Amino acid sequence: MTTKTRRLVMVGGGALVAGILLWSLVPASPSPSEAPAQNTSQELPSPAGGTAAPAAEAVPSPPPAHASLRRRTYALGLHELGGLPPNAAPGSALELWVTWKPPLTKAARVHLLLDDVVVERVIPPSVPEGSTTVLISVPARGIPDLIYGDRFGELSAVTSG
Repeated sequence: MTTKTRRLVMVGGGALVAGILLWSLVPASPSPSEAPAQNTSQELPSPAGGTAAPAAEAVPSPPPAHASLRRRTYALGLHELGGLPPNAAPGSALELWVTWKPPLTKAARVHLLLDDVVVERVIPPSVPEGSTTVLISVPARGIPDLIYGDRFGELSAVTSG
């Protein structure tokens, strides 16, 4: 194989790989059967108390003024959340603490991660050897810290109140 042929094969292969990578990054548009149905004949209430003319499209509502107060649900295995009793009642208030160990820190360190955590549900395992799952509600602003603590630290729960 000549040098010129090798170069052409390498350039063609590189172009093929680049094309495949780009193709995998392009989001697929939903097919007409998967697209959500839009109600275009929706009637909007008028200020006078009756109904106004049909609206062409529904207008999305603006985000709440206190967007930082929104909460998110996060799922953890009961075995990952030390200190939480398996019979924790929904609505129980918790504090989440995280323990950082070397190599992340020079010495073991414990600090408060989130103090506004609520137990939403405790889901029993679907098979006898499975683990129990705990759904917790946390403020949206705390999700990045919780993911980092769940990944690199050891989480512990303390019931408050």
